Amino acid sequence: MPEYLYTDEESHTVTVTHPMIYSTGIVCAACGLEMWRKPQAFTVTWGGLAPSQGEMSNPIRRHLASVPEKRDKFAEKHEEHERRTANEN
Repeated sequence: MPEYLYTDEESHTVTVTHPMIYSTGIVCAACGLEMWRKPQAFTVTWGGLAPSQGEMSNPIRRHLASVPEKRDKFAEKHEEHERRTANEN
């Protein structure tokens, strides 16, 4: 289950573990004020160093190598779609 960081107007913070969908309000144990979830950054795992650090994992390398081919296939399908829909009008 994920952990969420909550805060209140008095800057008290608490970490709570609960399901993603949680409808019960969180109340501060110190002051009794209602708390709200504080936005948190998430982690991106590249399977090694990030590409910006000069190293890529094999799946990322394969994906990047296939981009031109996928772009060409998309362009072909897009042109075909444009021809078919132009004939329908």
